[in-house]
Amino acid sequence: MMQCASCGAELREASRFCPECGVATLETARERRKERQSENRAVQSALRGIAITYGGVLVSLVVAAAVAEAHALGEAASLAITHTLFAGCGAAAILAIGGRPWRASFAGPATPGWIAIGLALTVPLFALNLGYHGALLALLDPPEGLVASDPEAVTILTVLGTAVLPALAEEWLDRGVLWTACRRLASQRTTIAVTAALFAISHGLGASPLSFPYFFAFGWIAGELRARSGSLVPGIVLHFAHNLAVLLL
Repeated sequence: MMQCASCGAELREASRFCPECGVATLETARERRKERQSENRAVQSALRGIAITYGGVLVSLVVAAAVAEAHALGEAASLAITHTLFAGCGAAAILAIGGRPWRASFAGPATPGWIAIGLALTVPLFALNLGYHGALLALLDPPEGLVASDPEAVTILTVLGTAVLPALAEEWLDRGVLWTACRRLASQRTTIAVTAALFAISHGLGASPLSFPYFFAFGWIAGELRARSGSLVPGIVLHFAHNLAVLLL
């Protein structure tokens, strides 16, 4: 028989609480302490993952811009460097999160219906792009990053660098890696907001801060697709089709 450490009453070995004073047994207290320590470690690792993702994106933008300027690289090459660095940030954040976040970061498969929805949302999103940036261009002198693209200059490498790679790297980083870290700490709605903010920051710094509201809306729509479909694929399709439309139209 065991004794209660608080009142000295005799306890059965399987007892979790003292029948006299209600105090948890030493074994139960140890289990609770271990649970709290495990929860604290999970929170800390998720916060590290978020910090690495946000910090890594900012560092990647600065490094890519410096390399592109030093070597006089074109936009497609600069974007390729940026998104390669983004992928590295995602891998570092995954390692910091711990557990089994790799599979979670890639989410699940998508149904044809959700892929079609992602593709269909390209039309209103691109219309919003034209309206928002058109208003900025009408009101202001065109700041760098808001000038129109030249469809005749589009090549396969341009499509890969500005449509394919960004859609894959950014959706995985924002709605995959960062999403996985945030969902360990916050609600789905908060997670959509946090991931949309990173998406907007990365594009606002890479193009023009005036684009922040538009890209936040873009990120929010992609987040809703991720939340409702349980997959990254609809957001990737939306992202790719949007960027391709910007290139060609």
